[in-house]
Amino acid sequence: MSVWELSVWELSVWELSVWELSVWELSVWELSVWELSVWELSMWELSVWELSVGE
Repeated sequence: MSVWELSVWELSVWELSVWELSVWELSVWELSVWELSVWELSMWELSVWELSVGE
């Protein structure tokens, strides 16, 4: 394997790493959005519960 081929291969591995990192960050972001949705749902349920108790 020539030095040039090695460089191309290393670049491919590096791009793969960057891509995996992006996918991982996306997963973390989706998880954060999901947690936020769950939290908002909890707050909404709490509001409904307070409304029920208030009546």
